[in-house]
Amino acid sequence: MTNATTFTAVIASIARAHHKLATQASKAVNISLTLRNCLIGYYLAEYKLHGTDRANYGKNLFANVAEALTQTGVASCDKRQLYAYLSFYQAYPQIVRSATAFSQIEPQKLLSALSYTHFEQLLTMENLSFMIK
Repeated sequence: MTNATTFTAVIASIARAHHKLATQASKAVNISLTLRNCLIGYYLAEYKLHGTDRANYGKNLFANVAEALTQTGVASCDKRQLYAYLSFYQAYPQIVRSATAFSQIEPQKLLSALSYTHFEQLLTMENLSFMIK
């Protein structure tokens, strides 16, 4: 820390601290949301495989999950997003499982370098590459 002895210096110091810490906070929020979205995908995958009452929902599973989550106040969980979260988890299960055996890229490095939007774009590119082949 430096001593701010003038008005201009104190303003500059406060602005630097604000911008640096706001950037760190933004990264922390992004990491948390990325983990949240991957966990949602994990829970959906597990429920589809092992849910004792999954047959009751059939093709409406994602619509019913979206509606129930909306009623509990969970944001950004419409039907389309739930499918995206499931695809995200299926593409990067190591993020939830903390296993790097499936990838040469460590999950922590992925999470700190990429946002959830980046992962969605990667999934889109991967899906398009399958269509081209």
